[in-house]
Amino acid sequence: SDVCSSDLAALLYSLNDCLRGFEHGRLINENGRTIRLFEVEARSITLPLGGDVQFKAWSLNGRVPGPSLRARQGERIRVVFRNGDSTSHSLHFHGVHPAEMDGVTPVLRGRTAIYEFDVNEAGLFPYHCHVAPVVRHVGKGLFGLLVVDPITPRPPADELVLVMGGYDLNNNGHNQLYAFNGIPD
Repeated sequence: SDVCSSDLAALLYSLNDCLRGFEHGRLINENGRTIRLFEVEARSITLPLGGDVQFKAWSLNGRVPGPSLRARQGERIRVVFRNGDSTSHSLHFHGVHPAEMDGVTPVLRGRTAIYEFDVNEAGLFPYHCHVAPVVRHVGKGLFGLLVVDPITPRPPADELVLVMGGYDLNNNGHNQLYAFNGIPD
């Protein structure tokens, strides 16, 4: 469902999903190696941003920001990225990974790219579309967060994710609205 909604119950559910919802992928075994597999699809959606403002966004898995992907330090992750949109997109992960997994090559409409690398450092790593102009793709909603937990688990906590973004409503290269987890202030 869309992150923003005019229905209050749906809005609260979506907000909680963005705050506390982590995509853990699924574990697969391939040639004796465990891989954490994520599936991410880019597609256009219309987001109600309050009042009469309807924004044509480019989403990842139907939401802005994209899902908060979660893995553990030392794991190999595989992100299967499908471009279900009419515009070329990609995924560029911040952090250390092989250059061929950098997500700078556009993925054409209807095509799929696979990004696979080891996550050797714990931390928070943003990801976003890297197709030029990058600012436009990010401003339309193609961004998210990769959370890599340390090998030694931290004590249990109520974990929340806040990802800030902005909306360029008139395509002038400047944001008119700013948002946390897709919901403008």
